[in-house]
Amino acid sequence: MNVISQGGKDETRKGKEPLMNSSISGLKLVQPQSIVPRKLLYWMGIISVLGAIGAVVADLLLQYDPQGNYSTIAPLTIALWRVLAGHLLGVFSIPLEITGYWVVCAILTETAPRLFRALFWIMAYAIVIGTVFHGTVSLFILVEQTAHNVIGTAQAQLLSLQNTIQILIAPLSVFFLVCYLVTWSIVVVTILRTSTRYPKWSVLFVPALGSLIITGVYESHTVPLLGNILFPTVLSLPHLVFFLLSIIVLFNKPR
Repeated sequence: MNVISQGGKDETRKGKEPLMNSSISGLKLVQPQSIVPRKLLYWMGIISVLGAIGAVVADLLLQYDPQGNYSTIAPLTIALWRVLAGHLLGVFSIPLEITGYWVVCAILTETAPRLFRALFWIMAYAIVIGTVFHGTVSLFILVEQTAHNVIGTAQAQLLSLQNTIQILIAPLSVFFLVCYLVTWSIVVVTILRTSTRYPKWSVLFVPALGSLIITGVYESHTVPLLGNILFPTVLSLPHLVFFLLSIIVLFNKPR
């Protein structure tokens, strides 16, 4: 009796093992889904688009020159109302772009959780630095315009102050650009080498590549009018394009 019972248990165990193994292997094949509610992703995406639109308008107000005189941070002909409006709109809009990075990192966290959680905080910090840079540009413009309208010792002192401001803000722009280029390079590699909810072709629209294209259009002078319009938005417009793409792709695609 014991032998028969033991044999029966062995047969039962053998019968269960393939089922358990198949269920385990099946679980491995299923890509983990984001625990972030779809509706939250959608509204965070909308906020990021609104922030990017505000940043584009702010950049055009603060720097656009029909003649393409971008040898300095901004041309001397910018009216005071443009400086004030561009300054305030940018300071209030740029931080909202953090939500766009949150959406991207939330999606890619499904593939590499630790990496993209860290990258989100790095880029959130970089955008805060970028906002400070934007806010300081208005001071640079005002000092530059004032120095242009005076002569003698006063002009020399203002030009010296302008150089000091430029030295202070240069590390801010360098820090942001390094974080910006490294982060989007990692995003591109992740999308191309793994399975994510972003289609492979979406890498053609990442902001870093958009910034390089805008810079190339401006520097080439092939279409001067287009280059003059796009160059002030070298950072903000590519963000707007990709955040819009995220909404279209991610929320028209079934989970």
